[in-house]
Amino acid sequence: MIYSTLLQAASRSRVKVGVGVGDPDTVERILRGVEQASSTVDVVLVGKPELEGRVRWTRFHPSDDPEKALLELLMSESVDGVVRGGLSASSFLKQVKAMFNVKKVLRVALLEDAAGRQFMFAPVGVDEGEGVDEKVSLAVGASSFLEKIGLKPMIAVISGGRLGDLGRSLRVDKTIREAEEAAAILRGEGYDAEHYQILIENAVAEGRNVIVAPDGISGNLIYRTLIHLGLGKSYGAIYLNLAKPVVDTSRAAPPNEYTGATIMAAAAKNLQCK
Repeated sequence: MIYSTLLQAASRSRVKVGVGVGDPDTVERILRGVEQASSTVDVVLVGKPELEGRVRWTRFHPSDDPEKALLELLMSESVDGVVRGGLSASSFLKQVKAMFNVKKVLRVALLEDAAGRQFMFAPVGVDEGEGVDEKVSLAVGASSFLEKIGLKPMIAVISGGRLGDLGRSLRVDKTIREAEEAAAILRGEGYDAEHYQILIENAVAEGRNVIVAPDGISGNLIYRTLIHLGLGKSYGAIYLNLAKPVVDTSRAAPPNEYTGATIMAAAAKNLQCK
């Protein structure tokens, strides 16, 4: 299992992870989640000053601009990794791009279906995974992450239809052509990669542990359907193209996602030091 291997990596040395606390409605869920990780990771919560009284068992860093403050703690090495937690997605993303001087971010999530099968999944941002090059970059980044924890990546590139659907829709045709090309490029680079057409269920059932959706919109919908309707789980989404461990989460996430994201950030830091 991918998560159990990440947990082992997070346990190699104790690190400090900053976790963002957003509006008051998210506080209890985040606290329950990160408390589950506190036996492995030292946690610092970052949020608006008025939330300080809600935090009972760990350090709290108050700020009127928590998105910026959380990342400043990371850049100053006051923490070893960060988790967005309940902070604003747009504000946090803006700060990430500014502080790391990147125009676009690439994220890959660790997901689990109702049967307990785990896989790295991308894109999860609505503007990510556009075109063949980004699909290849996402697959390679997720594969590299798995290889660092000793797992062999097996990649499935998903498109919007079956090969037999070619000609029915220009939009579907484009996803099929891009998926075919991306899979071919990945095989040329030595990866076990296959175009699974629209059959994501087959990819998961056959043990593919890196899955690339047709685009960011469909990827985000797959994530939300699995987690919020399909009894699946998410363990957070790590930013691939940043020099320091940054893990994203949904503000609507259940506690286990904050647990997993905190563990992922700690594991990423320990893997960097390997």
